[in-house]
Amino acid sequence: MQGNSLPASRGWQWYKQGWSLFSKQKGNWVLMTLLASVGFILLNVIPLIGSLAALLIFPGLIGGMLYSAQEVSSGKPIKLDYLWIVFKDPKKRSEFLKLGLVLIAGIFLTGILVGIFMGDKVEGLNPNANLDVGFGTLAFLFLLGLIGFIIFGYASALILFRSSSMTNALKESISLGTNQLLPIATLYLLYTLFSIIAAIPFGLGFLILWPVTIGAIYVSYQELDDYL
Repeated sequence: MQGNSLPASRGWQWYKQGWSLFSKQKGNWVLMTLLASVGFILLNVIPLIGSLAALLIFPGLIGGMLYSAQEVSSGKPIKLDYLWIVFKDPKKRSEFLKLGLVLIAGIFLTGILVGIFMGDKVEGLNPNANLDVGFGTLAFLFLLGLIGFIIFGYASALILFRSSSMTNALKESISLGTNQLLPIATLYLLYTLFSIIAAIPFGLGFLILWPVTIGAIYVSYQELDDYL
């Protein structure tokens, strides 16, 4: 079903519903997020190869958490092995790994774009420069983050729930993001603001923020699926 864009306020409602899904099984959600976080830390200890491997499997882990959100919404308990459940399905595994390759390419492209856009304002390029981050820079970084949020949040959902190919999932997620920009941008803005708070206690707040956000993406996908 095609329709007009939902209001921006839907983004807040999705986050409230994401919190509701988290609240039903707080302990399991935190354990799952902690397990994923520890795995990423261990992989990143390995120079280059470990970091690339972490990025490669990242979309698949999103898929596992989205699957968990579906189970919670159905009143079923979360199992920790849901985190890598998409890798047990040969077809889904292939598509999620392809999406991981897109993520790796996107990270490199983002680095290039940031270098071009910010120039000598990037500390790594000029240690003596006074880093002055203006509105334009913040808007540019927000836009890059929003694009990644749309692609890797909703493309993951499409591969998982619709068994879409990676290519079709990318096309459909971009189309969805374009047609429903206001509520999705609001959802991402809230995630960005909450991230600042989550980072304060040694980043421990992300053990709550990440599953709540996954829950919000899940409920938003369920609603927006009719608009695809």
